[in-house]
Amino acid sequence: MNEKQVQEYLVNRIVDQLTTFLIEDEGVGISEALEKVYSSHVYDLLQIKEGDLFSQSTSYVYELLKKELGTTHYFQQKLDEESDRLWESGVLNQERLDEIRHTDLHVF
Repeated sequence: MNEKQVQEYLVNRIVDQLTTFLIEDEGVGISEALEKVYSSHVYDLLQIKEGDLFSQSTSYVYELLKKELGTTHYFQQKLDEESDRLWESGVLNQERLDEIRHTDLHVF
C-alpha cells in the first residue's frame, strides 16, 4: 500500500466508526448518519493529505464531530426561530422569499 491508499483506508475506517457511533448515540438511520458525517467540516479535514486528523483516534475525531454537530444544531435552531418570528410579523413572506431567491448575495 502506498501512502495515499493508507490514508484512504484510515479515512474510510474512521467514517465507518463515526457512522456507527451516530447510529448508536443518536438513534438515527444509516443514511442520516452518513449524511451527517459526509457533510461535516470534520470529514473535509480528514481528506487533507497534509493534515494528520486521519491518523488520530476515532474517539477524538468523534468528539470533534459531536462538537460541530452541536454547534450547527444550535445555530440552525436560532435561524429557524428568527425566520418564524419574521414570517409571523409579516416582514418575511412568500413574495420576499422569491425575491431573495433570485438575488445574487455575493455582491453584498
